[in-house]
Amino acid sequence: MSRPRRTTIRRSLPINSLLAIVAVMFVTEMAVMGLLPVLLPLDRSTWIVHLTDATLLVMFSAPAIWWIILRPVRGAALMHEAKYAAIVDSAADGIITLDERGIVESLNPAAERIFGYGVDQIVGRNVNLLMPASEGEEQGSCLPAFLEGRRQNAPCICGEVIGRRKDGSTVPAELHVSEVRLGRRRVFTVIVREITARKAAEQALREQFHTAALGAEVGVALTRGDSLGTMLQCCAEAMVGHLGAAFARIWTLQEDENILRLQASAGLYTHIDGPHGRVPVGALKIGLIAERREPHLTNDVLRDPRISDRDWARREGMVAFAGHPLVVGERLVGVMALFARQPLSDMVLTALGSVADEIALGIERKRAEEKLRLQGTALESAANAIVITDRRGQACWVNPAFAALTGYSLQEVCGQNLRLLKSGRHDQAFYGDMWNTILAGEVWHGELINRRKDGTLFTEEMTITPVRDEKNEITHFVAIKQDITERKRAEEERIRLIRIEQERNGLQEAVRSLERVLGVVGHELRTPLAGIRATAEYLLTEDARESGEWDLFIRGINDEIIRMTGMVNDLLEVARLNSGTVRWNWSQWTLMGVCDEALDAIRPLVDHSRVRLSVTVDPPDLTMNGDAAAVRRLLVNLLNNAYKSTPEGEIHLRAASQPRDDGVCVQLQVGDTGEGMPAEVAERLGVAFALNSGVVGESYVRGSGLGLAICRGIVAAHGGRISVQTAPGKGTTVTVLLRADLIEPWPVDEAANIVCTVTP
Repeated sequence: MSRPRRTTIRRSLPINSLLAIVAVMFVTEMAVMGLLPVLLPLDRSTWIVHLTDATLLVMFSAPAIWWIILRPVRGAALMHEAKYAAIVDSAADGIITLDERGIVESLNPAAERIFGYGVDQIVGRNVNLLMPASEGEEQGSCLPAFLEGRRQNAPCICGEVIGRRKDGSTVPAELHVSEVRLGRRRVFTVIVREITARKAAEQALREQFHTAALGAEVGVALTRGDSLGTMLQCCAEAMVGHLGAAFARIWTLQEDENILRLQASAGLYTHIDGPHGRVPVGALKIGLIAERREPHLTNDVLRDPRISDRDWARREGMVAFAGHPLVVGERLVGVMALFARQPLSDMVLTALGSVADEIALGIERKRAEEKLRLQGTALESAANAIVITDRRGQACWVNPAFAALTGYSLQEVCGQNLRLLKSGRHDQAFYGDMWNTILAGEVWHGELINRRKDGTLFTEEMTITPVRDEKNEITHFVAIKQDITERKRAEEERIRLIRIEQERNGLQEAVRSLERVLGVVGHELRTPLAGIRATAEYLLTEDARESGEWDLFIRGINDEIIRMTGMVNDLLEVARLNSGTVRWNWSQWTLMGVCDEALDAIRPLVDHSRVRLSVTVDPPDLTMNGDAAAVRRLLVNLLNNAYKSTPEGEIHLRAASQPRDDGVCVQLQVGDTGEGMPAEVAERLGVAFALNSGVVGESYVRGSGLGLAICRGIVAAHGGRISVQTAPGKGTTVTVLLRADLIEPWPVDEAANIVCTVTP
């Protein structure tokens, strides 16, 4: 690549020019002296000779002098002018020359580029076309007039103006204006430097400063410890002050009502009531921001479809709007919004997003602090004693109620293990179970006896809850204690009184039962004993020995003795059931075998010509846990009762498995097609001696009722119940439901009730 040629301007020294002029004058003079004799006669007058001499000298020397002196000077001037023009044309800044009226005389290409006008479009026109008069200037004033009126003594002025391009847009420019006098004429040179980039950088720097200051002030406001409303008001005022917003507002979400409540307002409007004081989520532009959880940003408010009152926006000069949802994680906590009378830059909008995140966290933190304060107040004022310990059981915090309960203050117990409260009334297994429960992450609840600081014992009801950290590891335990000493004493006293009352009632009932039993026994035993005595006295007579009926009377006496012995045995069995002294023989056995044994026991008593017996077990290998002998006695009693009420017909024994929600059960049914029972008899089933006590009249007197009373006790021990369905003249079905999966008998605190249904 060839190097550009450099043009060198040679400048003649003054001595050289002088020598050249002398030489020219000498040569010219010699030439004139040679021509004068030829041109003029010698007799001419002297003045004519001298005049001719001078004329010829000038004629001959002038071209030489022009060629030697003036031509180089003119060339240098032209070259200097071209050099100046090249410099001006290549200058990055605009250069404009004006006359003293402000009329543009020239401008360079940079000025054309800055303002968008061509030379022919602006030369000859007033400079106000490029730089309109600012506020306070008279219309039509020009730059020279400005200089003359304000800066007459300044050789050069500098300043910034807002220029106007040909397309109507504005351009910030820096001016350097100087004055040049050409004789009596004044010319102004205006150097215009476009400073758009510098202004943008300055604006960005200012915005960066203001956004940084805004973030700092918001951060201070959020951590100052003021109330939520005061904190948010400071944030709103900071946005107005640092961003030049017309006004700014902050709402918080009331989750229970799904309403945005205005908490802070600064700038043009400072009230927090009115139509925007409570905004439903989804309503107006603020509610839509909350519902969609997306920011809404615009620098053209008048064309924004979400701005409902455009007349207000036009009247107030609103240009920009920025609204941000205040979100923490996935949870909405509020909305922040502002209006501005100037466009908001991307830097400001980005900063607003960061400020919104800060304010959202501040609201969440303030609410958490208020919640903690409320919880702390509640814990401090709680009536129950509350203690927080670490994993080792060392106390970290106790409330005043703990000090009142135990006598130990926070200072005395903090850092101490709570074993200092042990009373010695519980063994290691008790505490081991408690620790195993809470270390497994479960809640422990129980009662224990502890010792106060003064040595007195007290009974407390305590609930211990594990506390986990973010890693789901147990770090602390919270124990809630309630003094139940007086309640335990009251309960013990109440239980003691109840027992006394029960014993008194039991004694009274026992006396009544004894009187009733003695009455029935006296009736049931006196009559047969009187018959036995009469028979025995008769057998002692001579007539009895001669009659030949001795064996018949002896068998009658034996039958009565057997019947009375059975009655006494039943009485003893009922007494054992009521007292809980029955010895149960618990095992697993098959229902088929027990049912067959029960039928075998009843068969000798049945007239098979009139009554048919049958049995069904489903499934045939059905088994259950229980006392087989007791269940066999239950079935024999039910079959015997069925036979007594069935002069003719059928008696069917049925056993089946019946799964239930409360366990596996076996259903036993004894049904007959006999006489059935009237309602007054059904109501007294299973009550010992009720049928012989005269309470149901003489229409249906069948035994003492001891058998069904025993059956009720057997059913209760097997966790079952009895139901009877009877229809007078059609028969009776007794259904017994027994638990088949019991590993031990239930206590017979109360015999099983008999539910009886009488159908017509």
